Amino acid sequence: MFYEAIYMPKETEGLNEKAMEKIGVRIGVQEGGKILHGPHKGEPSYIPASNFGVIPNFDLKEIRSIPYGKWKEYCKREGIEL
Repeated sequence: MFYEAIYMPKETEGLNEKAMEKIGVRIGVQEGGKILHGPHKGEPSYIPASNFGVIPNFDLKEIRSIPYGKWKEYCKREGIEL
């Protein structure tokens, strides 16, 4: 499934530059399964179309389903080839 959501991380310490640029921005994401390691182990996660890492569910606001074509547009905007 493909979604769009506003990226609003609870903590910004340790985020890379690409992730910092996306704070407060609507991004395309797809289901990523559960986080396997760290303090959020077992939490649902999403993979952003902008490819800056796995995002825990609670760092996204206003998650809504989108068609694959719209998700591809997010990828294209970020320079990711599918």
